[in-house]
Amino acid sequence: MWDLNTTGVATSVGRDQVTFLAGFDSEQDGQAALAAVAGSPLVLASPAPLLEPVDPEGWYQPEAQSDIEIPTTPPVNLKLTVGPAFGHGHHPTTAIALDLMSRWLRGGQRVLDFGAGTGILGLAALAMGAERVTAIEIDPAAIGIAKLNLGANRPVVGSRTMTFHTEIDDAVRVGRPYELVVANVLVGVHRANAQPIIALLDPAGVTPPCPQTARTVIVAGILNHQLAEVVEAYAPLKMVDSIEIDDWVGAVLQ
Repeated sequence: MWDLNTTGVATSVGRDQVTFLAGFDSEQDGQAALAAVAGSPLVLASPAPLLEPVDPEGWYQPEAQSDIEIPTTPPVNLKLTVGPAFGHGHHPTTAIALDLMSRWLRGGQRVLDFGAGTGILGLAALAMGAERVTAIEIDPAAIGIAKLNLGANRPVVGSRTMTFHTEIDDAVRVGRPYELVVANVLVGVHRANAQPIIALLDPAGVTPPCPQTARTVIVAGILNHQLAEVVEAYAPLKMVDSIEIDDWVGAVLQ
């Protein structure tokens, strides 16, 4: 959907179905997206998708809540307001990212959360001991939710810093080098941003990063058959670890 001009996406997971919601600035963009996905197996196996006008302020439901256990020692719980932002904590891609973070994140690191959604991965990084987190999220509504979640989880994450941006801008570049980047995004977003992300691993912003330090990128949000394509996009980094859950996969690149 990010390749089809959506302004934001959300998922609602029920017992027997998953509801996918995407927003568009115009009916024309929405119609074009429906036409683009009309032949996909997922759409063909589902009820007919609907295109309806909405109040841009009214589709956010702040009462939507989610509690998620973070794999720290001892484990801690984050309390999340979800609304229209991605990251309720129960999707396999989030579980994959959290598991890989628990293996590879070291205390005191500077972390970049690319595609932050509700802020769950950035908050988890702080709970795991990150020095600070820089979060990038293109949806302003999701940033608002992530800020709410940061405030609500201060007892867990303490006073450490989490800042929010809508793109890789000068303020983000000033914070480099980032010692760990976690990107739980769709394959097209990985392709478009892999090299700019790699540049943030190095103080000089060049590719490849300094060989003296093994800086880390955790990639998630991808299906098994997309893994090779994503790893190739992040060259010259190489895959050193991976996790699969159902049809989803995540990997650690260094």
